Amino acid sequence: QLEFDGDSVNNLVHQARLLGVDSHRIIVTELLPKSAEFLAKGLCDLYLDTPLFNAHTTAKDALWSGVPIVTLPGEGMASRVAA
Repeated sequence: QLEFDGDSVNNLVHQARLLGVDSHRIIVTELLPKSAEFLAKGLCDLYLDTPLFNAHTTAKDALWSGVPIVTLPGEGMASRVAA
């Protein structure tokens, strides 16, 4: 099961604050059932992809939820999937 630990969440919120992002805009949840996952993803303004390992299914889910994706194509297949 993939989850953020407390230190990761705290660091993310701290970095967001330094950049002027309201910490209330960052929502971290436990894993959700698929039926609720699409609804939750639809609440996002933007999906930011990771550069080394692009999103696969998650990118598709975000698009199906109507959320635009920002990604960068890398050199290898794993870093070009969502691009």
